[in-house]
Amino acid sequence: MRLVPSTDNKIKEAYVDKELGNTAVTYILESGEEDSIHLDAFLDYNKDPEYMAKVMLYKLTLTALEVRKISCLSKREIARKLNTSPAQLYRLLNTANYSKTIDQMVTLLASLGYEVNFNLTYRRP
Repeated sequence: MRLVPSTDNKIKEAYVDKELGNTAVTYILESGEEDSIHLDAFLDYNKDPEYMAKVMLYKLTLTALEVRKISCLSKREIARKLNTSPAQLYRLLNTANYSKTIDQMVTLLASLGYEVNFNLTYRRP
């Protein structure tokens, strides 16, 4: 559970935490309690466009992995339908690969017989 500062227990110190690979901010409250917030939480809270695109890419990849498991098509057959190599298919199915595009993932899912729909929600600036 996240420690929440209050008027009775304010933040005494905050710093970029080297022990967390410089990817989180650690804060210490006046009570001596400390907690850390990862950079991704800031990006998600502020709906950073680049971060949100990566989240969408990650979700599409997870979906493709699930759909691929239940598909009767082999990886070679899927690669053939995509007109690519099995090695490229493995890259597309790698959740840590962010050099792929959303377009490629939509094409992959279409080759497995699925249609991707996006839901737009207005968010006040």
